[in-house]
Amino acid sequence: MSEIKKVYRNKEEKSTKSLVAKREKRRQIALTVFSIAELAKHLKLQRDSKPLCPNCKESDKFEVTKNEFKCKSCKQKGHAIKFVKLALNLSDWKAIYHIEELAKQNTSKQVNEPKPKSTPQNQAKPTNTTTSTQPKKRIEKIKSHNKISDIVTKYANVTFKTTGNATMCRCPFPDHEDKTPSFSVNDAKNLFHCFGCSRKGDVIAFVQQFKNCSFKEALDLLDPPTPNSKPSTNITVIPQKTSKWQLLKRCTEVFHDTLLENQTAQQFLQDRGLFDGDMVKHFAIGFDDGKINQLLSSEHIQTLSELGVINGNDKCRFYRSLTVPLWDADGNVVSIYGRRISSDKNSKGSKHQFAKGNLNGLFNATVFKAVNEIILTEGIIDGLSLWTMGFKNVSSIFSA
Repeated sequence: MSEIKKVYRNKEEKSTKSLVAKREKRRQIALTVFSIAELAKHLKLQRDSKPLCPNCKESDKFEVTKNEFKCKSCKQKGHAIKFVKLALNLSDWKAIYHIEELAKQNTSKQVNEPKPKSTPQNQAKPTNTTTSTQPKKRIEKIKSHNKISDIVTKYANVTFKTTGNATMCRCPFPDHEDKTPSFSVNDAKNLFHCFGCSRKGDVIAFVQQFKNCSFKEALDLLDPPTPNSKPSTNITVIPQKTSKWQLLKRCTEVFHDTLLENQTAQQFLQDRGLFDGDMVKHFAIGFDDGKINQLLSSEHIQTLSELGVINGNDKCRFYRSLTVPLWDADGNVVSIYGRRISSDKNSKGSKHQFAKGNLNGLFNATVFKAVNEIILTEGIIDGLSLWTMGFKNVSSIFSA
């Protein structure tokens, strides 16, 4: 066992150094790939061609250099990553990822843009506005065709009450236990704001935050691609007559299908060296983006509440978490482990999530019948790391 630990420690140190180096490289690229002025243009934070502060939206007291900004009004200052972070209400790494996506789109546009044909000096060059205006037109169309209250109701199934000029409901985000209505929408401006958890934005921002997805994914959800595009996985409603263990397994299957489509969850695994196709399939690793709530009947919710999967607000406790099914000796899914991946400051509680009640089930249960020696790790994520390194005889004691 000491030799195994030594080998694992050496591999872990190399893996950690490599991961740190990759992260720092991505961070440095994100800081320099765009100027602040270019980011303001991409994010539509301009007034009369002047960049606006991403926090207070002022321009008169907002100063920018090539890669830094400073606002004398709200005292915010920083670099490109912080500019995107404040503008879109993202974490540092989500801001970096967003900058990377902008860079990819910009590179793709330059590569695909046809070279202009030579024309006589006295002849006006033809202009093609389709490429530059189409994304803007699509965004404007999405905002005008999707009323914020309808989208919130569609995804969260909430009930709004109008008092005076305010249209309010309980916050639809599962990680905010809202006891009194604090979530406000303004259909005239198509904006939302929760006075409890401070989330706010337009209809696209709501889908981004609720589904924990990228800007492009939110656009595709609000404005589905044409039939010629690759369709997303169709997850059907869970049958009404389902035993509790079958229901639990079906939930993990929904989570697994969601992971295969969700770039944010895949990126989380990839950043930790865990995006291994065989491992994801073997352990049926999944991700809860809130979709499961739309597939459950009232009877399902009651059953899952008894199993500790649904919390007191009738919401899944694994929202925005990676999920790993836990099995018994007979091959039944009897519980679920969740690892929250959201860096949202409003998220409360431990990043390690288990079904409420008695801890049941085993991680990598089949190994107990297959080998005589087993490596026990403290947490399940540690166990997955060992598994990708070739140590298949691994399980976990579930300690968080």
